[in-house]
Amino acid sequence: MVSPALAEFPAPITVRPTAQTHVAVGDEPEVLRNIRRPEINLALWRRALSLSVVRFARACLSSAHLHFGFEAAPGAVASKLSTALAGSGATRRDAAAWTEDVVRLAGLFAAATGAQDLSVHVEVLAHDSCRLFHVDNVRCRLITTYAGAGTQWLRDGDVDRTVLGCGANSGVLRSGARVQRMQSGWVGLFKGERLPEMEGRGIVHRSAPVRATGRRRLVVKIGHAGEIACN
Repeated sequence: MVSPALAEFPAPITVRPTAQTHVAVGDEPEVLRNIRRPEINLALWRRALSLSVVRFARACLSSAHLHFGFEAAPGAVASKLSTALAGSGATRRDAAAWTEDVVRLAGLFAAATGAQDLSVHVEVLAHDSCRLFHVDNVRCRLITTYAGAGTQWLRDGDVDRTVLGCGANSGVLRSGARVQRMQSGWVGLFKGERLPEMEGRGIVHRSAPVRATGRRRLVVKIGHAGEIACN
């Protein structure tokens, strides 16, 4: 049964079953549609980036000041990105390839969630943005890391949700649990707890800690306009 909030959209595509039934994982973008299923709180598209996109992302890591965001309809994302990237120093070809990729992700997010207006946030991170495991107060959000360590997340059965929000990560993971990690380039749709039916069921995650390593990350987040969440 599809969640009432997403009932107007076509039925999701069936993907290979996984060991964790609340996660849909696949190697094609169609896997993202499974976020409409009420039992799914994370849809992961495992993919590799093109050489042009990789070059652009690596070039961005040299600028710790790359940080911008905007709200726009899906059809206006390309022009907003082009304006924001003016003077970035990247080659025109590589910047165009990266822009095209982000525009595609914006379209996939809109198609999977029904979002009419989007919030797009781009940032090079050299610090531990959200170091604590948490659940976002949003309906759904797309997160992808173009360069650097990917977002970390936890299987539902590995989490003690009574410890979330207590100011520390100790105790959040149950005994024997392992932290799951997205790879660079992978795309994740993360359900939060903004919808009533998702209370206590949002996917638990956090930003990959990088401050101690001296490394940086290029992260893009796409969500519903007007919703704010931790990175």
